[in-house]
Amino acid sequence: MDSFTQNHLCEYRICYRDTQPDHRMCPVHERNLDDDLTWLEANLLDLTEYRINRAYGKTGDGGHGSTGAAPTPVREAIFTALYESDDMGRPGIEPLLFEWARALALNVTVTDGLPHIAHRLHDSPRLLESEGTPVYAELLHHDANTLRRLVESDDHDMIVYGQCPAPKCDGQLAGQHDAIEVRCPKCRSVWSVKFLQAERANRIFHSDIVGTQTSLLKLLAQCGIAVKPATMRSWVKRGKLHQCGETDSSKPVYRLAEAYNLATGSMRAPDKTDPDAGDIWKLIDNKQTIITEEGQGK
Repeated sequence: MDSFTQNHLCEYRICYRDTQPDHRMCPVHERNLDDDLTWLEANLLDLTEYRINRAYGKTGDGGHGSTGAAPTPVREAIFTALYESDDMGRPGIEPLLFEWARALALNVTVTDGLPHIAHRLHDSPRLLESEGTPVYAELLHHDANTLRRLVESDDHDMIVYGQCPAPKCDGQLAGQHDAIEVRCPKCRSVWSVKFLQAERANRIFHSDIVGTQTSLLKLLAQCGIAVKPATMRSWVKRGKLHQCGETDSSKPVYRLAEAYNLATGSMRAPDKTDPDAGDIWKLIDNKQTIITEEGQGK
């Protein structure tokens, strides 16, 4: 008789609850595993076939697709959580599910798709009796929670800092609002958030971007800076925001750097950006200047 059937103690790391006979984990961790697999079965199709398609041009043929389309940082993080190992060496969902399936002697292939493999694991009668289940369940719980946060954030809870400063790297850096450091998903270099905030503000202040009041409000919003139209009108009326030209339709335009300075106060870094609204970085990097209400540079 195995030791776990004699001791009836949960084999999940740092857990000392009792288990049911012939089970490896306590009811609490069994429920967590059931919830995680249920969530993955319901969401993996969307994650692998829709979100990653949009980010990487995946064709749906079982491969991971090309990186020809520039993904947002959140979708890069989803891709990493699905297919790669994290900084601590924990495997992503795909390698974890395949290894777990082999441990349970399940005959699965890459063409089955991750949702189907998750279902096969969930439906296996040997799942709760397997010696490896407590270890795999803990790794799965971490990955599932990571994906939940990324999905629920819907690209809006991540702070985006622009392109990675590493030479020849085109990775886009982003992190949670309380992050101290950010790792590039492409070159794996680690950057201090304070440095990236200063770098981002510096790029804006040294850009030549100008726009109408409406377009500047949109660009500031992409930096996570909410400015009311009445506030910007007040800046103009009081001579704080200076007209520096006009559009082809004779609408006055103003410098983004000046509006940014008024909104944040002397190089204070913005708090949030919208990863899907990455146009501001394209404008800066491409040295665009006049921006119309439609967001088109001249």
